Formats: sequence, C-alpha cells, structure tokens
Amino acid sequence: MMNVSIDTDGTGVVTLPGLSVPITAADSDAARAQAVEVLVAYTATTGRRQYAHAIDTGTSLMLTIDPDGTVTVDGEHARALTPVNEPSADEEPAQPIRETVDELPATRAAIPEPAADTAPAPTPHIDPDFDLTNGGERRSRVRSAMITFDDGSTETIRGTILLGRRPPEDAEGVDATVTVDDPARSVSKSHCILSFHDGTLWVTDQSSANGTTVTEPGKEPIDLTPGHARTVVTGTRLHIGNRSFTVTIPAPRATRAR
Repeated sequence: MMNVSIDTDGTGVVTLPGLSVPITAADSDAARAQAVEVLVAYTATTGRRQYAHAIDTGTSLMLTIDPDGTVTVDGEHARALTPVNEPSADEEPAQPIRETVDELPATRAAIPEPAADTAPAPTPHIDPDFDLTNGGERRSRVRSAMITFDDGSTETIRGTILLGRRPPEDAEGVDATVTVDDPARSVSKSHCILSFHDGTLWVTDQSSANGTTVTEPGKEPIDLTPGHARTVVTGTRLHIGNRSFTVTIPAPRATRAR
C-alpha cells in the first residue's frame, strides 16, 4: 500500500514501493494536487489497481487508484485526527485530497456524503496527460528515460528500476533490475533506484558502500543521502562507485487540449 502525508504548510511526502517522493508546494492545495499526480503516474506504470492511505492536514483517508487514472476517496473510512495544535475557532478546516486535478476550485469544500435515497455520483476521472504547471496545456506523455554508461552502453528506464552489481531478480517494489558490470566491486549489489514517472526521473541511493553522486549540468556534485529521493534533469551525470552514467529525458510534445 502507498502512503501520503500532506501538511498545512504545503510540504509532504508520497511513499511508493522502494521510493519516497518529497512534496514541496506553496500551500496544501498545491501539495495535494502534486501528491495525486504522483499516485496516478505510479499506478499507470503498474497496470493494476493500487491503494493509498493518506494523512491530509489532520484527516485520515483511504484512496483507490486505478490504472486508467480514476481515483476514489473512501469517505466512509475518513476520520479526523487530533492535531498537535488545536486550530482557532475561526480557522477554516483543511480540505481532504481532491478526487481530480483537472479542476481546482478557488474555495475549499468538503466532499459531501450522498443521501441514502440518491444514486452515487459518477467517479471522477483524472487525466494523466493534464499539465498543471503550464496553464492546463495538454502534453504527449513521456514514457521513458535513457541512461548512457561510461562504456557507451545504454538502458531504457520505465517505471522503477534497481541498479547494482548483482541486484536480486525478485527485489520487492521494482519493475526491473539493471546489472552494472564492475570487476572492481566498487558498485554495491543493490546500489540505487531510478524511478521514472510522468516525465520526471528520481534517484535514490540504497545505502550503498560508495554512495551515489549527482552532478547536474553547470552545478557542483552532490552526494545523495541514502533513502532520500532526488529528481534529476536531462544531462545529469551520476557516479556509482567507479562507474558513471548520463541521464537523457525526452522533452514532451505539446498537443491541443481537448
């Protein structure tokens, strides 16, 4: 099961199998939208229904996410958690995670419970191609990235990939493994995870012996903190032990919004 945590200051984290995706936004509404996008993008790569437990600014929710982008909030199991600091009487209550990212209303509204004698409302559909960061412009989805090793060999990255000198074939929470040739044994057996979802590539060091170093174009090298995911851009070079590889992420093509 996936987990989501959203705080009132717009920060949070989405925990996927083998990967934690940090959320940083201007407020909880924007953080909520980012979290839903991550859940939908990950579920699309698995091809099967996924479930998530969300703690959304003091409210516990259960979410069901289908591969077609449909997200259902289980209102029956929603419950308010006791906050550390009680809000003032005139403070507006936080809104639970929305069921769509296609429409972001300016005002907050609680999700109403349907009356017993009324038919349930149709389940909203989340369009995974909808781009919140570009005025609602629709994009063709970038479905894979590519890494080019220092010996010229290449690997295509789709979903979540475990890289290492001898990664276990039955590793939990990954879609595939990539074996890195390293006679010097400077690369750990399970060295790092690369996860590509909805045009963004994350890298997470798996507590490797020699660490993972990220060097973005024009910037100083950064040693990753084990277990903490970091996004990387095209042209980034990653060093794992004595081996290295460069990231290439195709640019999405803008299409006419439907």
